[in-house]
Amino acid sequence: MTSRWSSRQPRALVRLRRPFAAVALAVLVAIVIEWSGSITDGRAALIYMGFDPARARLIAALSVEAIVVAVAAFGTGLSLVPGMAGVALFGILFAHSFVAETRSALSSGGAAGHFDAGGWLITLGTLIGAAIVIAWASTTLATAVRIATIRALADIRLLIRDHRPRRRLVRPAVLFGGIVALAIAGPVFSDMVNYAPDVHMRGGGDQTVGLVNGGPVEPSPGPSGALDGVDHVVLPPSTSGGLAPSAYLSSARPWLGWRPRGSGIVTQATFPAPWTGGSHATASVWIYTPPGYASSNRRYPVIYEVPWGPNGWDKIGIFNILDGLTDSGKIPGTIAVFVSETGGPYPDSECVDSPDGREHIESYLTRTIVPYIDATYRTIATRAGRSLLGLSQGGYCVSMLALRNPSLFGTAIAFSGYYQAAIRSAQTVNAALPFDGSQASIAAHSPDTLAAEVPAAMRGRLLIELEADPNNRFYGTQYDQFSNDLEAAGIPVALFPTPLGHSWIAPRVYLPAVLTTLAAHEVALGAFG
Repeated sequence: MTSRWSSRQPRALVRLRRPFAAVALAVLVAIVIEWSGSITDGRAALIYMGFDPARARLIAALSVEAIVVAVAAFGTGLSLVPGMAGVALFGILFAHSFVAETRSALSSGGAAGHFDAGGWLITLGTLIGAAIVIAWASTTLATAVRIATIRALADIRLLIRDHRPRRRLVRPAVLFGGIVALAIAGPVFSDMVNYAPDVHMRGGGDQTVGLVNGGPVEPSPGPSGALDGVDHVVLPPSTSGGLAPSAYLSSARPWLGWRPRGSGIVTQATFPAPWTGGSHATASVWIYTPPGYASSNRRYPVIYEVPWGPNGWDKIGIFNILDGLTDSGKIPGTIAVFVSETGGPYPDSECVDSPDGREHIESYLTRTIVPYIDATYRTIATRAGRSLLGLSQGGYCVSMLALRNPSLFGTAIAFSGYYQAAIRSAQTVNAALPFDGSQASIAAHSPDTLAAEVPAAMRGRLLIELEADPNNRFYGTQYDQFSNDLEAAGIPVALFPTPLGHSWIAPRVYLPAVLTTLAAHEVALGAFG
């Protein structure tokens, strides 16, 4: 009896160890992928390509599952356990998005439709099915590669030990050749996706701007000092005794006499969260100080970015762009402050003080962050030296904040935004949540109507810079309507139409032009004395 148990014990342990090893390997690979930043980079690259954040998270989660399952199956020879671990990992990675979208669907109504329980179940089943199919395909491929690799290694051992015929070289040669081919083709394919399919066909000359890890883009002056990329600047109608165009935009560059060189520095500050019931008790702010800041006693204009924080912006190289434009003298040294909504009770804060009292994003920015920055850093603490920057939801935020606080901010830069509060569309599924159905709050935060409510004496001193694809059915329509609203209200607007669409690549390409236009407006407002 003892001998039978003793003979079976090693096999039983092996049967236990292999599944445990598969799970451990899957967890290890997942940790490495997360630690390396590949998940964040993958989502960012998908967003650059035009996917909205929700779809980017879905594709990234399935891709990570495929990699983890393949490595675990290849390393252990098992299929079921790595597949189950991969499906579980997908659930972990996509659960937050699925819950947020479920909550949004539950609160929908009117033009956005109503919650469909049957559709919700079908969606859940489809996600689970997709995860299972990905796991099956990954284990099947990994197992086939594992078998081929084991056979090739066995051939190598036989060649070394027994000097078998040369035909035994075939499988090792294929294995080695495959590894070499992957080593060469992998980086090339990455460049083709990051830049352009023909990037390695052309030597020298200008190359396409990369989606990830590219250098700063320099604007080029056009006729009469205008910047390429600017369609046109709409100024209030000129009347006898009215302001000249130079009162809105000036070509002077007073900072050239003290132009610094080098790189800026990014620091982080933490504040009590401007919300209750969120997942974070604190909120973070990132502050970029420009080249030369530490060694000078000058005061600097400030750009306030909302509501993403540096996520996304750092992936398009915004700090390199700011450094490059500053070093080249295209813009003055500028402090950039990145204010994040992450951790609040609503998926999208819309940068408002919500009627239910749960969030206070506008007050947080205007009454906490701006005074803190002015007290802590050497800023040009006037509206002429303060501007706002945002993308998508941020485009809505900066337009709304500038029009509601014209004595605080002189310029707003909106990339591919929308300009109606609580607007319901496939692109803005969470936009109505912070308003809690309050029509008074919606009316008080809609940029398209706020434009006409700005005091007449201050309208001509604002500048709203708008970028979007005019042919986009949602963002292009919003762009056209809002620019007309601003023009009708007598508020200057600079237009940057582009076919790049609702993606991070658009601000990457157009930031130099919009920031140079911002600097021209700051000069016209007298920010530099």
